[in-house]
Amino acid sequence: MSITKSIQWLYGNYKTLQEKYSGKYVVVFEEHVIAIGDSVEEVDSKAKLIVPKDNEFLIEFIERGDLYAYYIRVSSNSSRA
Repeated sequence: MSITKSIQWLYGNYKTLQEKYSGKYVVVFEEHVIAIGDSVEEVDSKAKLIVPKDNEFLIEFIERGDLYAYYIRVSSNSSRA
């Protein structure tokens, strides 16, 4: 699945994600939330244990309340030994 499709899924489901994960970082991979945590480093580490090598995934901070801006970090599991 392309990273573009994951971004589209994220934005299309943002309200639902806010209801469940407000104030948390989440990792989205292939239209699923696969990790939740309080920091980018925490969820990045968790995702690298789950995501197959050489695949990209999204890290997003889920805002509380009204949405004013998105923060997306695209990461890759290519650094795993």
